[in-house]
Amino acid sequence: MHEIDAEAEFTDFDHFYFLLEAAIVGLGACIAPWPLVMEDISSGRLLAPFGFVADGQTYVVARRREKRRKIERFCAWLAAEALSMSTPSRMAPLREDEEASV
Repeated sequence: MHEIDAEAEFTDFDHFYFLLEAAIVGLGACIAPWPLVMEDISSGRLLAPFGFVADGQTYVVARRREKRRKIERFCAWLAAEALSMSTPSRMAPLREDEEASV
């Protein structure tokens, strides 16, 4: 396990975009979910030296019961995009003793 210096300075960002941009320009390290960094990792702008950990997170689309063509097309497109999304090459599984975040 890696130790964190308790006396180190930390900066909070109000948005993941600012966090990722700070890491890209070398202002420090960050922890971010795979879907938000996959393009930056693939292009080499960011590194993931310790890989990623599955967190059990899922995405849900809430919609009304009546079927509408535009919404059906959007949901079909969204599902296809999710299925085509790459996964990290180093993904540690969620451990049974850890609770999944919701």
